[in-house]
Amino acid sequence: MSAKVKMHNGTPTLFIDDKPVFAGYLWSAPPTPEGFPAAADARRFAEAGLHLYAFDVGMQGTPPEWCGPGPGRAEHWDFSSVQARFGRVLDADPEARFHLRVHLEATPRWWRELYPEECELTSRGERLCQSFASLVWREQAKQFLRAYIAHLRSIGLGERVIAYQVCAGTTGEWVKESAMRAYTGDYSEPMRRHFRAWLRLRYQENVAALRAAGVPMAVATDLNPGTSPLRSLRLAMNMACTLFGLTPLEALRGATVHAAHALGLDDRGRLAPGLRADLALWDVQHPDELAYWIGGALCNAVIAGGVRRR
Repeated sequence: MSAKVKMHNGTPTLFIDDKPVFAGYLWSAPPTPEGFPAAADARRFAEAGLHLYAFDVGMQGTPPEWCGPGPGRAEHWDFSSVQARFGRVLDADPEARFHLRVHLEATPRWWRELYPEECELTSRGERLCQSFASLVWREQAKQFLRAYIAHLRSIGLGERVIAYQVCAGTTGEWVKESAMRAYTGDYSEPMRRHFRAWLRLRYQENVAALRAAGVPMAVATDLNPGTSPLRSLRLAMNMACTLFGLTPLEALRGATVHAAHALGLDDRGRLAPGLRADLALWDVQHPDELAYWIGGALCNAVIAGGVRRR
């Protein structure tokens, strides 16, 4: 069986086995192992020559196929009820073809409890469902889709599926609840990593373009053994100016307020009432000198959390 949409008499038309078909669907509650809630309607549809059925599967199946950990299975999905459930539709219409709305939004509590750091983080600090940027969720979704399609083929139902509609977001339309509320998202670490990667791809370290777009530019040493032996934040500020074209003020902001924000530490990075008292006293005539001098003991005092450390 083949299904595709192509032009026919000037109109996008569904073709099944190379024949134009009226795309009239019975979109209903999903079948269960015990029965098909829309069976009576399905029989009337079949009598009228309509044999296309759309319903929810995946994390919103009845029961959900993507269902979480369970005894006797290595993966988080269970297809043991699929044949019986789809068979309920075929009992009502032996010529049925399926348009499956495959829900991948990780709304169940089990997923959010297993992977809290992969979930959306709102501006109010609340965890919602999975972040669209979560590589854990993306990989699991890919594996689930492959396993589901393989299972349908193995039980002889693959040829009856005309479409797999991959759904996520609050309504299955790839729109998150946080995009429709007073609070916003997503501030999770997966989305932060994704956004940073997008910025690198989009602007390719073009400082003028980043500046024109109003993008906050953080400055850091990236200190780690083996790949970045840079221990001097002032040297990183100097390199930001000389190699990438930041102004000394942009480098200073990048090493303080923007760096703190990039780490989700919005209680520091600035001197303001109510914020954490983290500051250093420098032996310079002008702040620009912090990005100018390479080396030298310019720091006279360090106060961290309101306590003088040296």
